[in-house]
Amino acid sequence: MNLSSGKSAASLRGIPRRNGYIIRPLLDISREDIRSYALENNLRWQSDESNESDDYVRNYFRHHVLPSIEKVQAAAALNISRTASFLHEWNHLANERMEQILHPCFEERESETLLHLQTIKQHPAAGILLYTALSPLGFEGIVIHDILAHADTSGKVFHSSTHTITTHRDSLVITPLHTAHPPPVILFAPGESVTFHQKKISATLSIFNRNPIEKDQMTAILDADTVRFPLQIRQWKKGDAFYPLGMNTSKKLSDFFIDRKISIPEKNRVPLVCSGENIIWVAGHRIDDRYKITEKTKQVLILHLEAHAERTAV
Repeated sequence: MNLSSGKSAASLRGIPRRNGYIIRPLLDISREDIRSYALENNLRWQSDESNESDDYVRNYFRHHVLPSIEKVQAAAALNISRTASFLHEWNHLANERMEQILHPCFEERESETLLHLQTIKQHPAAGILLYTALSPLGFEGIVIHDILAHADTSGKVFHSSTHTITTHRDSLVITPLHTAHPPPVILFAPGESVTFHQKKISATLSIFNRNPIEKDQMTAILDADTVRFPLQIRQWKKGDAFYPLGMNTSKKLSDFFIDRKISIPEKNRVPLVCSGENIIWVAGHRIDDRYKITEKTKQVLILHLEAHAERTAV
């Protein structure tokens, strides 16, 4: 039945004889032998009436398909059972080898997993390797072939009931499926801090003394007089644009992310710090040019991003 429905090779091994504390000692004994034994020894049994209905695919195979095969090959049921046993043993060997190949391909990050495809794509059993890696996340069947077919593209998104996969530069970005976007948070005044998407953002005011300021991607230094509180920290949305530092024209945020080679799952976690309707800092990446410090700057607003912050109430 599994073979005709196009399921994976692993499904052809049948029901395992031992699965944890569950042991099935009668798998090799036919229904007819069990029935005969029960009759000879006056044993009673109970049969579900649904077993007689051909409305269920399993029953149709039992009542029609297998008997037809046995007309040609009398030992078909026994042979299928033996083959399933062999496949069960082969599956153990295959899993050991696939684990050796797949383990180095995974890279765990803060809230996502990367599956690097270079090794997998070059392997003659690429489809089976990818199925083994992704089926525990709910990706099966034709979608495995679709993912493999788009392995060289970026931005193709696939969903299962629990996870999202996004193709990104010869890798798959795997993230748990979130049904809701995090709500915006408000930073009311300098001296305060908030947490957004497990990232802490703090704001402080300082007199601009025109000494060289050490800069890094986790810190934004802005002309305080151009910024209006309260600040809103939110997730990006379609149509967002800002003036990246060094540019006098606006740029779509989606294009900025592409230029920075930021994957779809990753950009959904980038905090945007906004003053009114304007994005003043794409946190961790670039400030808006309209809020930079100049010769006229008297005091600066310093925004600091701290990743891996604990999730706390705001």
